[in-house]
Amino acid sequence: MLKYKPHILIFALLSLAVLLVYSNTFQAEFHYDDSVNITRNDQIQIKSLDMESLKGALFAGGRRGTIYHPVLYRPVAMLSFALNYYFDGVMVLKYHIVNISIHIITSAFLFLVILQMLNLPALRERFDGMQLQIAGIAALLWALNPVQLTNITYIVQRQNAMAGMFYIMAICFYLTARMGKKHLFYVLAALSSILAMGSKENAIMLPWSLLLLDLLLIQGISWASIKRTGLVSLGLLGASVLVIIGLQGVETFSIDTLIQGYTKRNFTLGQRLLTEPYVMILYLMLLFMPFHQALCLTHTVPVSHGIFDPPHTLISILLIAGLIALAVMKAKQRPFISFAILFFFLNHVVEGTVFPLELVYEHRNYIPSFFVFVPAAMVLVYAYYHWQKIVMVGATVCLAVFFGYNTYVQNAAWKNTTSLWADVIQKNPDPRSVFNYAGGLFMENNYGEALRYWDITHDFNNLYGTNYNQDPRVIPYGTVMFMAGRNATKLRRKLAEVNQ
Repeated sequence: MLKYKPHILIFALLSLAVLLVYSNTFQAEFHYDDSVNITRNDQIQIKSLDMESLKGALFAGGRRGTIYHPVLYRPVAMLSFALNYYFDGVMVLKYHIVNISIHIITSAFLFLVILQMLNLPALRERFDGMQLQIAGIAALLWALNPVQLTNITYIVQRQNAMAGMFYIMAICFYLTARMGKKHLFYVLAALSSILAMGSKENAIMLPWSLLLLDLLLIQGISWASIKRTGLVSLGLLGASVLVIIGLQGVETFSIDTLIQGYTKRNFTLGQRLLTEPYVMILYLMLLFMPFHQALCLTHTVPVSHGIFDPPHTLISILLIAGLIALAVMKAKQRPFISFAILFFFLNHVVEGTVFPLELVYEHRNYIPSFFVFVPAAMVLVYAYYHWQKIVMVGATVCLAVFFGYNTYVQNAAWKNTTSLWADVIQKNPDPRSVFNYAGGLFMENNYGEALRYWDITHDFNNLYGTNYNQDPRVIPYGTVMFMAGRNATKLRRKLAEVNQ
């Protein structure tokens, strides 16, 4: 027990810190996609725990508004929502308790994984005596970082948080097995991998993350290990393709299917690929400078139309290429730092490349950012042992307080629909945000203000004095415009009837 006392103290500190910065979210309402996935999804609103109900919950991810297709879409997360509903209905408190608990568990396993890595034979001597402090600080900074907020406070993003929890558990079990422990841990790693992928699709990068970990931190860089890793990667790729074809059909890999997805976007596949490097740099800036004024449920970024249009496109590409080149060149001398860099970009591949998703969402950083604070923690701990100890302790505490404060302040915006969208339109005003703010005002029976904002949405160009819909930086929400106009017309008619 004495051997693990420091671990227990760090677990307690992580739990207390997370509970403290998320203490103002327990009554935060359901928001945005919570409705289609939870409050209006009758497939997860089970009344019993019989097999038929549980099976329906596993296939509940196909609900899109009034349309339902029974598909196995994020079944693990959907089942968790169903169990929440069975025990608590739509009482938000219990949903938040589960989300925060997931984040605490993920933080604890992240601490254990970093500690395991630093104790690997290739790294043990280099960080002798500093492993515990580095792992603790890195896990704490990750857990308190405001960019993680939407994975916890935004209830539906439990899908992403659960994927992250099982993802880091799989790494932990794999490392334990790889270091000569019982084969049971390989089974646990495989099971955790399946649960991660069943929570959200971006966890499909887990096998490649394990290969990268094995290559850099266990095998070490050599031509033999590179060739072996390459062959295994090809095998994994082939197996993944076969599994996806088996589940969703060969049309999944059709170029026509991919291009069709872009018909609902105001950017093309090529433009998305050019824009995402800037988005990656934005993510890194938010992770290391997470002022709550910069955090937002939605972000609007300039769409890149060429490598020089806008100029930051080329700058972003060069920065990323430089980081990756640095990671490759320093893989032998600084394997953990190289791993942290490559892990970040590797785990943005699914949501940051070819698929026709929206360009930016903060929650996409949950898994990729697992190890980004390890280099910072190394610097702090190394400086503690070789410089002014009191200064470095103060710097660490200030950094944790800065992260926690901004998380706490930004959490306040999620109290209800009106407060959330008021925060969004202050930071990222676009037709969709203004439309949703008007909807919040309407639900509060503030009909006059709701009408005013629906009119603003419908006439957004005049409000901003530019042809806003033609601006390439903004997705032209034609459907939102139409709905705003229709809602405003209905509300005028209703108010006219009341006045008569």
